[in-house]
Amino acid sequence: MNLSSLKPHAAALLFIVLVPAFLLPETTFQGLRLAQHDILQWRAAAEELRNGHAATGEQPLWAHNMFGGMPAYVISNVMHLPSVDTALHTIGAVIYPYLYLLTLLLGAYVFLLGFGVSPTAALLGALGIGLTTYIPIIIGAGHNTKFHAYAFIPWMLIGFRMVLKDRYLAGLAVFALFFSLHLRAGHPQVTYYFLFLMGIWWLVESIADVRTGNTKTVAIRTGILAAGALLALMTVVPQYGALSEYSPYSIRGGSPLAGTTGLDQDYAFVWSQGRAELLTLFVPNLFGGGGALYWGPKPMTSGPHYLGALTALFFLIALMGRKDRTDAIFLSAGTLGLLFSLGNHFPLLNEAMFAWFPGFDKFRTPEMWLMLTVFAWTVPAARAFDREWSFKPVWFGGAAAVGVALIGWMAVSSGAGFEKAGERMELMRQIARENNVSADDPRVRQAAAQFLATSKPAREDAAKTDLLRFLILTGGALGLMTAVMRKSVKREHAGMLLVLISAYDLISAGRRYIPESAFQPRGADVAEVLRAQTRGIDRWLAERTKTDEGWNHRVLPLAENPFNNAVPSFHYASLGGYSGAKLRNFQDVVDHALFSGAAGIHTGILNMMNVKYLTYNAPIPLPGFATVHESEGLYVLENTAVLPKAWFADSVMTVDGPVAAMEAVKSSLGDARSLAIVQTDAALASGPGGSVSIAGYGAHRIVVRTDRDTDGFLVLGEIFYPAGWRASVNGTETDILPTNYLLRGVAVPAGQHEVVFTFEPAWLGPAKAASMAAHLIILGLLIGGAVVTSRKP
Repeated sequence: MNLSSLKPHAAALLFIVLVPAFLLPETTFQGLRLAQHDILQWRAAAEELRNGHAATGEQPLWAHNMFGGMPAYVISNVMHLPSVDTALHTIGAVIYPYLYLLTLLLGAYVFLLGFGVSPTAALLGALGIGLTTYIPIIIGAGHNTKFHAYAFIPWMLIGFRMVLKDRYLAGLAVFALFFSLHLRAGHPQVTYYFLFLMGIWWLVESIADVRTGNTKTVAIRTGILAAGALLALMTVVPQYGALSEYSPYSIRGGSPLAGTTGLDQDYAFVWSQGRAELLTLFVPNLFGGGGALYWGPKPMTSGPHYLGALTALFFLIALMGRKDRTDAIFLSAGTLGLLFSLGNHFPLLNEAMFAWFPGFDKFRTPEMWLMLTVFAWTVPAARAFDREWSFKPVWFGGAAAVGVALIGWMAVSSGAGFEKAGERMELMRQIARENNVSADDPRVRQAAAQFLATSKPAREDAAKTDLLRFLILTGGALGLMTAVMRKSVKREHAGMLLVLISAYDLISAGRRYIPESAFQPRGADVAEVLRAQTRGIDRWLAERTKTDEGWNHRVLPLAENPFNNAVPSFHYASLGGYSGAKLRNFQDVVDHALFSGAAGIHTGILNMMNVKYLTYNAPIPLPGFATVHESEGLYVLENTAVLPKAWFADSVMTVDGPVAAMEAVKSSLGDARSLAIVQTDAALASGPGGSVSIAGYGAHRIVVRTDRDTDGFLVLGEIFYPAGWRASVNGTETDILPTNYLLRGVAVPAGQHEVVFTFEPAWLGPAKAASMAAHLIILGLLIGGAVVTSRKP
């Protein structure tokens, strides 16, 4: 209390600098790096793009090595102009994620100071925002875009508040810059969540101003915020323009087979937070935490969203004490996020939002809404910390904390028995699959029972330990606050202790969800890790999928979770991959047709997708396939009827729309060379004969040479994607028709011709120019805002 005005901030800054090092000392001091699952998957998927760029000097915009082909910017966005985040990423890569954690914590601290709280209160709140357990969880998993997007949220909201406080020029510059950096991180779902917070904030403040007659001020603020948002959006036009163009054709854009325009609701709501599970905001291991011990209603989880015991206590005190307009804004936003996180456990609200509210049906994993809840609820908690401590709100808050603990204990002990619903049957199915025995085998039932006999006591212990931990931490805090109210302890000393306790609580809780196996030597580049994991079967397939025409046959790695694993695509062209936004037509074929027919798999689809090899953990008898290799316990089956990259169809069946096309693919497409199923109402010539060869095969250009005596219909074994792919015959543009639901088809006249397929998104050039202009405008605003601010007393 006796320090000068800057010294408390300097002390807080020093503390903030140290905190990330204590959370992840392995990456900061011990020369280790995180072996992040999603980064490994991304790097595997990006191998073809990196090789293409190295070979040609041109950045590929299309990738052939996953899911039969998809736009490259869905895998790896490389259309950024340099900005602040470029330096953060380049410098911070050595000790990642230290600099991004520092950015997040410092931003949260400055953001909270803006509400007039003390440095100690702002520091406590910054810890709650920056060290919630979800942060180490997503860092460990490699959800870097999500983490980076969140790291810039406090800074973006600082600019937002500056505009609302009538600091127009500086506020516009700060808001535009950090909104741009947030958007550049490339996680629209995080953006969507925090738009709700900004919308509520703007609405409440605007209503208050209108009531006092300040309508003009509302209009000015709204215009400035809109201008800032527009500038930020302009900086990312290449990135978001591409994704906006792609979205209608991805699984996020719905399916014509289901008649939807967004995600399937059941799929979108799978990771819904359970009602009782909301208590993990206060007691993180109440439902086992994550991994094998988790027994909540979600399919699985790596860990909970945890407020922190002291943040939770002061949040409860805020609820019991007096509240103003700012508290109402953040309590409302956080509560709304809480309700949305329930997903299918609160259908009255969430099904209506999914059906009617713009954008709500584009995102999955409702429990992720708790990012907004933790952030928003921390604001009134920090403000309550800074208010006068009096017995009534403090002990009412303490009583509420005890009540939370009691409710938690009743939630986990009343009838649930620390066993996940349906877990026993799922375990039995899994054990039976792994051991190639029937699920009815008594040994399977016994093995499942043994697993649960071990897991249930561990789950109960985890819940009891964390309940006791929560009571000890909140009880200790209440004791300190009582001592302050009785004037036996100075408030500033108690505040410093509470900050230290909160840091210990959040760091130790967060460390639980980062296993020791997550770290590896820093010198091991992700690509080197993938190369070190290369097996004999990978080398065998990589060599034998090559063709003399420059394109590669595809592999369906059935033995390795093919549609949720990009590692095979590091070595060869895979029909599988790893992405949360696959092309819709590809996913439809997987869902409705690929695993159909008497053989259990539609070989006609494999033939037309140039799948020459299939891997499995047993030499299965599949018509048209022969076992040709065995390595590392896996078997390679060769497709003896695989089709070339392009061919003339012997006959054509025209259908009206995708529903009819899918039915025809399932029932009629036994031999893709004999029949092409085309979605068109035009008459198409066809017939056997003719020659086809691939004269060029690249990321943006495929050249096919044809020669036949009569008009014909050419089928290309590449994914149909109308947003950017164009075709020409001898330089004359022609229509690409959706063929066999999944592929591209072109009508070709008799004679010798060159059919060229080119990928040239029309928006790319103008988008880059707009992005450059917006960056320059924001730079000018920053300079102007700094000059104006420096001249004010």
